[in-house]
Amino acid sequence: MTEKKPKKVTKKRGRPKVKKTPKVKKIKKPVVKKKISKRTYLFAVGRRKSAVARVRLHKTGEPKIIVNEKDYKDYFAYPEYWKKIEQPL
Repeated sequence: MTEKKPKKVTKKRGRPKVKKTPKVKKIKKPVVKKKISKRTYLFAVGRRKSAVARVRLHKTGEPKIIVNEKDYKDYFAYPEYWKKIEQPL
């Protein structure tokens, strides 16, 4: 007589199966085109150690040079400095 052996119960390896939830559709926001403002000046920043120099070159208007809200001739006392400032212009 042959006896039937009980089947061994083995655990499946890997991740357990999880029921997938239905994906929620994302609502797309309407695309709004932003108006780009036209600047009237070019802007640059120069830094060294703790000093900061900000420069604005205006495209229109009077040609004037201002340093720390003062005219450059009032800020720099010597004409030698004035020439160095005016040289790139």
